Amino acid sequence: MIPRIDHQRGFSLIEAMVALLIIAVGLLGIAGMQGLAINSNATSRVRSVAALEAASMVAMMRANNAYWGTNAASASVSGGVLGGNATLVGLGTSTASCLNAVCAPAAMAASDLQRWAAGLAAQLPQGSGAVACAGAPLVCTVTVNWLEKNMALNAPTGAEAGALATATTGTFSYQTVVMP
Repeated sequence: MIPRIDHQRGFSLIEAMVALLIIAVGLLGIAGMQGLAINSNATSRVRSVAALEAASMVAMMRANNAYWGTNAASASVSGGVLGGNATLVGLGTSTASCLNAVCAPAAMAASDLQRWAAGLAAQLPQGSGAVACAGAPLVCTVTVNWLEKNMALNAPTGAEAGALATATTGTFSYQTVVMP
């Protein structure tokens, strides 16, 4: 008589498929986390550039104290050019560069704003900005706006569900206040 073996050896096909399914779900989770990390990295880069652009405008304003320190000025920049609602005192319409030339304070302010606008348009997605000054002593608010892609690990809930569920991008802004 042949002895009967009660011990099973190896894996069945069902066990192998279950193990493969568990590994596949884990790999999909890792891929999702990688996508979120890449998006967060891009978001951080854009936000850092926005802060640097605002700081560069503040530095230009402080360097031109003859203009920014004495005039209540406001301007809006968009698409690499000075916006139509610019009301800089004594600014005029000059777009000459003051990088290698001696300029009057108002012309320097115009040149600085043009360079700043070009930097916003080149560095940020749909980048725009504004400088608003008022009061005595003069206080200016430098604002940088840009478009940013939204990516969330979890679906939005509650009040934000209606706004974020259909939108993939949103407008963000960075503000800094300076006394030139």
